Amino acid sequence: MPVLRNFIKEYTDELPESIREKYRFMSFAEALEILHFPANMEILATARERLAYQELYDINFVALSKKHSLQEFSTGKTHQIPLDPELVKKILDTLPYALTNAQKISLFQVLKDMEKPHAMERLLE
Repeated sequence: MPVLRNFIKEYTDELPESIREKYRFMSFAEALEILHFPANMEILATARERLAYQELYDINFVALSKKHSLQEFSTGKTHQIPLDPELVKKILDTLPYALTNAQKISLFQVLKDMEKPHAMERLLE
């Protein structure tokens, strides 16, 4: 198994050092080696936690990168609509019911997004 251990040592750690220090994570290479050659179940669980965090970090990083790219792509191609509190108040006053607090928060978030220079990406239920 020395070939596998040498191969594992070549892995670079993509998790920022600040995060590794904050959570006292072992290196990616160390976690991989422990996963394949565990000394005990406790250290194996620690290595699995480190690798699981890395996987979630990677998924989140890709999602945020995609979101950023889509925002850059749509910048300047949308119409910015400034928030007019008086107009919003007039419209809300015409409703035969009062909005719930959750609805008010959602409405405010949508209206703030409409002020931005890029397309809004929001799912409203």
